[in-house]
Amino acid sequence: MPSKAEELKAAGNAAFKAGNFDLALANYSTAIQLDPSVSTYALNRAAVHLKLSNWRDAERDSTTALELDGGANPKALYRRGLARKGLGKLSAAKEDFEEARRQGAGDDVAKELAALVKQLDLSGTKANGAKEAKTNGVAKPDTQVRWSPYTRLHSPPHSRRSFRSFARVRPYRSSRLDLDVQV
Repeated sequence: MPSKAEELKAAGNAAFKAGNFDLALANYSTAIQLDPSVSTYALNRAAVHLKLSNWRDAERDSTTALELDGGANPKALYRRGLARKGLGKLSAAKEDFEEARRQGAGDDVAKELAALVKQLDLSGTKANGAKEAKTNGVAKPDTQVRWSPYTRLHSPPHSRRSFRSFARVRPYRSSRLDLDVQV
Protein backbone atom coordinates (compact mmCIF):
# COMPACT_ATOMS: atom_id res chain seq x y z
CA MET A 1 0.00 0.00 0.00
CA PRO A 2 1.58 3.31 -1.10
CA SER A 3 2.10 6.11 1.36
CA LYS A 4 0.11 9.35 1.30
CA ALA A 5 3.11 11.16 -0.19
CA GLU A 6 3.31 8.64 -3.05
CA GLU A 7 -0.43 9.06 -3.71
CA LEU A 8 0.06 12.84 -3.87
CA LYS A 9 2.99 12.35 -6.25
CA ALA A 10 0.80 10.20 -8.51
CA ALA A 11 -1.96 12.82 -8.40
CA GLY A 12 0.62 15.49 -9.22
CA ASN A 13 1.89 13.46 -12.16
CA ALA A 14 -1.67 13.11 -13.51
CA ALA A 15 -2.31 16.85 -13.08
CA PHE A 16 1.01 17.66 -14.78
CA LYS A 17 0.16 15.47 -17.77
CA ALA A 18 -3.28 17.12 -17.98
CA GLY A 19 -1.65 20.56 -17.98
CA ASN A 20 -3.06 21.60 -14.60
CA PHE A 21 0.21 22.94 -13.23
CA ASP A 22 -1.27 24.70 -10.20
CA LEU A 23 -2.79 21.46 -8.92
CA ALA A 24 0.42 19.57 -9.67
CA LEU A 25 2.40 22.17 -7.74
CA ALA A 26 0.07 21.84 -4.75
CA ASN A 27 0.29 18.03 -4.78
CA TYR A 28 4.09 17.97 -5.03
CA SER A 29 4.42 20.61 -2.30
CA THR A 30 2.23 18.58 0.05
CA ALA A 31 4.21 15.44 -0.75
CA ILE A 32 7.43 17.29 0.13
CA GLN A 33 5.92 18.39 3.43
CA LEU A 34 4.96 14.81 4.25
CA ASP A 35 8.32 13.28 3.24
CA PRO A 36 11.10 15.81 2.56
CA SER A 37 13.76 13.10 2.20
CA VAL A 38 12.60 11.94 -1.27
CA SER A 39 14.34 13.83 -4.07
CA THR A 40 11.75 12.89 -6.70
CA TYR A 41 9.13 15.16 -5.15
CA ALA A 42 11.41 18.21 -5.31
CA LEU A 43 12.51 17.27 -8.82
CA ASN A 44 8.92 17.00 -10.03
CA ARG A 45 8.06 20.32 -8.41
CA ALA A 46 11.05 21.84 -10.21
CA ALA A 47 9.54 20.64 -13.51
CA VAL A 48 6.28 22.42 -12.66
CA HIS A 49 8.18 25.61 -11.80
CA LEU A 50 9.96 25.40 -15.16
CA LYS A 51 6.61 25.14 -16.94
CA LEU A 52 5.37 28.19 -15.02
CA SER A 53 8.64 30.09 -15.67
CA ASN A 54 9.38 30.35 -11.95
CA TRP A 55 13.12 30.16 -12.53
CA ARG A 56 14.31 30.82 -8.96
CA ASP A 57 11.97 28.23 -7.46
CA ALA A 58 12.97 25.70 -10.10
CA GLU A 59 16.65 26.31 -9.35
CA ARG A 60 16.05 25.91 -5.61
CA ASP A 61 14.07 22.66 -5.98
CA SER A 62 16.61 21.19 -8.41
CA THR A 63 19.42 22.04 -6.01
CA THR A 64 17.47 20.41 -3.17
CA ALA A 65 17.06 17.24 -5.26
CA LEU A 66 20.79 17.25 -6.04
CA GLU A 67 21.66 17.59 -2.36
CA LEU A 68 19.36 14.71 -1.45
CA ASP A 69 20.94 12.52 -4.15
CA GLY A 70 24.51 13.50 -3.33
CA GLY A 71 25.02 15.38 -6.60
CA ALA A 72 24.49 12.35 -8.80
CA ASN A 73 21.23 13.12 -10.59
CA PRO A 74 21.54 14.13 -14.27
CA LYS A 75 17.86 15.05 -14.50
CA ALA A 76 18.22 17.47 -11.57
CA LEU A 77 21.32 18.99 -13.17
CA TYR A 78 19.45 19.39 -16.45
CA ARG A 79 16.49 21.10 -14.80
CA ARG A 80 18.75 23.36 -12.73
CA GLY A 81 20.59 24.26 -15.93
CA LEU A 82 17.30 25.21 -17.59
CA ALA A 83 16.37 27.32 -14.57
CA ARG A 84 19.73 29.07 -14.53
CA LYS A 85 19.46 29.70 -18.25
CA GLY A 86 16.09 31.33 -17.62
CA LEU A 87 17.66 33.47 -14.88
CA GLY A 88 20.42 34.56 -17.22
CA LYS A 89 23.16 32.68 -15.36
CA LEU A 90 24.54 31.29 -18.60
CA SER A 91 27.96 30.14 -17.40
CA ALA A 92 26.45 28.29 -14.43
CA ALA A 93 23.86 26.71 -16.74
CA LYS A 94 26.67 25.55 -19.03
CA GLU A 95 28.44 23.90 -16.08
CA ASP A 96 25.23 22.09 -15.09
CA PHE A 97 24.61 20.84 -18.63
CA GLU A 98 28.21 19.63 -18.95
CA GLU A 99 28.01 17.77 -15.63
CA ALA A 100 24.67 16.22 -16.61
CA ARG A 101 26.23 15.03 -19.87
CA ARG A 102 29.17 13.52 -17.95
CA GLN A 103 26.69 11.67 -15.73
CA GLY A 104 25.02 10.11 -18.77
CA ALA A 105 22.05 12.35 -19.55
CA GLY A 106 20.17 12.04 -22.82
CA ASP A 107 20.03 13.96 -26.08
CA ASP A 108 18.04 16.86 -24.61
CA VAL A 109 21.06 17.89 -22.56
CA ALA A 110 23.35 17.73 -25.58
CA LYS A 111 20.95 19.92 -27.58
CA GLU A 112 20.61 22.47 -24.78
CA LEU A 113 24.38 22.53 -24.26
CA ALA A 114 25.03 23.07 -27.98
CA ALA A 115 22.45 25.89 -28.13
CA LEU A 116 23.89 27.48 -24.99
CA VAL A 117 27.48 27.30 -26.26
CA LYS A 118 26.34 28.89 -29.51
CA GLN A 119 24.52 31.62 -27.57
CA LEU A 120 27.59 32.26 -25.43
CA ASP A 121 29.83 32.44 -28.51
CA LEU A 122 27.50 34.88 -30.26
CA SER A 123 27.26 37.13 -27.23
CA GLY A 124 31.05 37.37 -26.90
CA THR A 125 31.31 35.51 -23.62
CA LYS A 126 34.70 34.14 -22.66
CA ALA A 127 35.14 30.55 -21.53
CA ASN A 128 35.23 31.54 -17.85
CA GLY A 129 31.87 33.28 -18.12
CA ALA A 130 33.02 36.90 -17.88
CA LYS A 131 31.16 38.92 -20.46
CA GLU A 132 32.99 41.76 -22.15
CA ALA A 133 31.44 44.48 -24.23
CA LYS A 134 32.46 44.98 -27.84
CA THR A 135 32.71 48.74 -27.29
CA ASN A 136 35.29 50.38 -25.06
CA GLY A 137 36.27 47.04 -23.43
CA VAL A 138 33.91 47.62 -20.49
CA ALA A 139 33.04 44.50 -18.54
CA LYS A 140 29.30 43.93 -18.14
CA PRO A 141 27.47 41.54 -15.82
CA ASP A 142 26.21 38.18 -17.05
CA THR A 143 22.58 39.20 -16.58
CA GLN A 144 22.49 42.51 -18.40
CA VAL A 145 19.07 43.70 -19.56
CA ARG A 146 19.10 45.04 -23.09
CA TRP A 147 17.47 48.35 -23.88
CA SER A 148 14.38 48.26 -26.03
CA PRO A 149 12.24 51.11 -27.33
CA TYR A 150 9.27 49.34 -25.77
CA THR A 151 10.60 49.35 -22.22
CA ARG A 152 9.00 52.71 -21.48
CA LEU A 153 5.43 52.67 -22.68
CA HIS A 154 4.05 55.22 -20.23
CA SER A 155 4.65 58.92 -19.89
CA PRO A 156 7.47 60.19 -17.68
CA PRO A 157 6.67 60.79 -14.01
CA HIS A 158 6.88 64.59 -14.22
CA SER A 159 4.03 64.83 -16.72
CA ARG A 160 1.86 62.54 -14.57
CA ARG A 161 2.49 64.74 -11.56
CA SER A 162 1.50 67.88 -13.40
CA PHE A 163 -1.67 66.21 -14.65
CA ARG A 164 -2.56 65.19 -11.11
CA SER A 165 -2.19 68.77 -9.93
CA PHE A 166 -4.74 69.94 -12.51
CA ALA A 167 -7.12 67.07 -11.93
CA ARG A 168 -7.17 67.51 -8.16
CA VAL A 169 -10.36 68.82 -6.65
CA ARG A 170 -9.68 72.12 -4.96
CA PRO A 171 -11.64 73.28 -1.91
CA TYR A 172 -14.15 76.07 -2.38
CA ARG A 173 -12.96 79.34 -0.91
CA SER A 174 -15.66 81.64 0.23
CA SER A 175 -15.30 85.36 0.24
CA ARG A 176 -16.20 87.72 3.09
CA LEU A 177 -19.41 88.61 1.33
CA ASP A 178 -20.59 85.04 1.49
CA LEU A 179 -20.02 84.93 5.23
CA ASP A 180 -22.09 88.03 5.93
CA VAL A 181 -25.21 86.78 4.20
CA GLN A 182 -27.75 85.32 6.55
CA VAL A 183 -30.78 83.34 5.53
